[in-house]
Amino acid sequence: MMCLAGRYANLKGHILLEALLVIVVLSVGLTVIIRSFLTDVTAADTVKHYFQAESILDNAMFEVLSGTAPAPGDTLENTFFQTAVTAAGAKEDGFGAADVRVDVSWPAGTHRRRLTASTLVFKHE
Repeated sequence: MMCLAGRYANLKGHILLEALLVIVVLSVGLTVIIRSFLTDVTAADTVKHYFQAESILDNAMFEVLSGTAPAPGDTLENTFFQTAVTAAGAKEDGFGAADVRVDVSWPAGTHRRRLTASTLVFKHE
């Protein structure tokens, strides 16, 4: 019996070392998994805002093209997004085209994100 106790006496140190190694590996693995999850949540939130801004931009551009848009220079605001319609004067090209630009912006941390679309609108006479 004494022989067995002496034989396994060194295993106590190995078991402790293995337990510490397992704790380190699990800590690193869980940290990577949690960081990945948080990155995915942030990316999903950003994509959601871009889709909403694109929808607002499409609607504003449709209003511009159908002639029901607010006057150039007007700013439309809701609780999160801000939409601005600007129009440059008619060009001297004989067609009476106006350069219309629609901007949609929203806050993202300490700065603002922005989507912009521009088109030429021809005046029918």
